[in-house]
Amino acid sequence: MSPYDEFEEPYLQLKEIIQAKYPDHRQVPFQLLNTYLHGLYNNYNQDNECTIYSALFNEHIDFKRAVHTRG
Repeated sequence: MSPYDEFEEPYLQLKEIIQAKYPDHRQVPFQLLNTYLHGLYNNYNQDNECTIYSALFNEHIDFKRAVHTRG
């Protein structure tokens, strides 16, 4: 989610709630999650390098299909 235009106010409200409940919480920027690292593989696809997101979580989001990002 991006704090852009009409999303800015709800985003900042949600961020404040999360930080109050989880003070050590840190956000990872979308671009960083979308980055491929040389030599990084996961159990879902050991033949191809993966994104940081896939290594940390899973492959539910296909970043190659994300053609347009607002913000």
